[in-house]
Amino acid sequence: MENTTTSEIEIKSSMPYRMYVYRTVPVVNRIPPNRVRQYWYRSNTQLGIRGDLIQTMRPPRLIFATIPLGVVSLALAASSTRSAPILPEVRQQLSEGRRCVQAGSLDYAIAHANLVLVSDSLSVCLKFEHMSDAEKKTCTRAFDASLDAWQTALDNSIHFRRDEDPTKADVIVRFRFDVRMGKEAVAGFTNWSRTIKMEKDRGIEASFKADIQVRERDLNRSPMSFESMRQESEHEIGHILGLDDSDLEGDLMGPLNIAHPVACPRDYEVAAVKKLREEAQQIKADALAQQKGKS
Repeated sequence: MENTTTSEIEIKSSMPYRMYVYRTVPVVNRIPPNRVRQYWYRSNTQLGIRGDLIQTMRPPRLIFATIPLGVVSLALAASSTRSAPILPEVRQQLSEGRRCVQAGSLDYAIAHANLVLVSDSLSVCLKFEHMSDAEKKTCTRAFDASLDAWQTALDNSIHFRRDEDPTKADVIVRFRFDVRMGKEAVAGFTNWSRTIKMEKDRGIEASFKADIQVRERDLNRSPMSFESMRQESEHEIGHILGLDDSDLEGDLMGPLNIAHPVACPRDYEVAAVKKLREEAQQIKADALAQQKGKS
């Protein structure tokens, strides 16, 4: 009889944004089953709705002086020290990976590192809900543009490839006229799972799966612009790569302003993803070096 040990830890992220903001509902599976806990992460950001614009009502981060030089200085200082928020679940994977290296559980360390890296090549399947060929084309263009933006930002260290079979794809993307979390209208959300399995014949394996939903119509049932759907898609990919939601409008991981959608991730958002991947690569390299030393 095959000896397979699998445990599941469900981690949910609940972000009380009112509309055209993003939710992530990650699911993490891990061995052993003795640490099953449920976490809730909440944001106190409140949003105001003005037509089809949504802006944060939180006090601004910077109070600009009337002197232009002061404005520039404050802006540069804030930009140089700003960092992008990281999903707690991803930080946990890095911590577990380091612990496993120190404990000599090298296969587990590599598996945890791979869950952060997700893969050097992710397969993506696009699905469309009752859309015309023209609508499908716009959605596809927007999503492809979002993939290009991330691949370019990360110096092509990760690649996305198309797979028409949803049962084989790592990521399924569903474009829908209406996207909701419960009764609440949102711009999109992502369900993802990072799983470590131990099987008798195959050893320890790490796998990643994600299901993304992206809104194609606004609240007036008018088509979302190419630029807005591009930001929606880029934002959700940011979650896959390990970024958490930001409360700052203008960040890729921040709320979507339909009038001024973001075209690409900020420098500090890219730097955060690169740092996560570098840390995961270092954990993997340390584990492999120890394995080589024991052989």
